[in-house]
Amino acid sequence: MKKLWQPGLFVILNLVFIGWLGAVIEMLFRVLNGEDPLALLGILFADIAFLIIGVVLIILKRHYRIPALNWMLPFIAILGLTIVAFLNVSTGSIWAGIVVSGVLIVSSIVTTVAGLRK
Repeated sequence: MKKLWQPGLFVILNLVFIGWLGAVIEMLFRVLNGEDPLALLGILFADIAFLIIGVVLIILKRHYRIPALNWMLPFIAILGLTIVAFLNVSTGSIWAGIVVSGVLIVSSIVTTVAGLRK
C-alpha cells in the first residue's frame, strides 16, 4: 500500500498535462477563429505548468519506473508550443501548434499506459 502513491501521482501528473494541452488547443482554436488574438499568451502560462509537471516527473522517476519519453514530453511541449506562440501568427503556425498538442496528448496517453504496465 505504501507504493500506491507512485503510480497514482504518475497518472495524476499525466492527466494534468493532458488537461493543459487541451486548454492550449482551445486557445489555439480561439486565435484561429479570430476570437481572441491574445490567447497565445495563455501558452506562456501553460509553459509554467509544463515545467512544474516535468520537474515533478523527474523527481518521481527516482522512485517509480517512468518511460523516458513520458518525463521528456512536458519539456518538448515547452519548446514546441513556445516557438508556436512566438512565431508570426499565421494559419500555418496555429495549425502546427494544434498538431503538436494533439501528438503530445496521444504520446502522453501511450507512455502513461506503458508506464503502468511495467
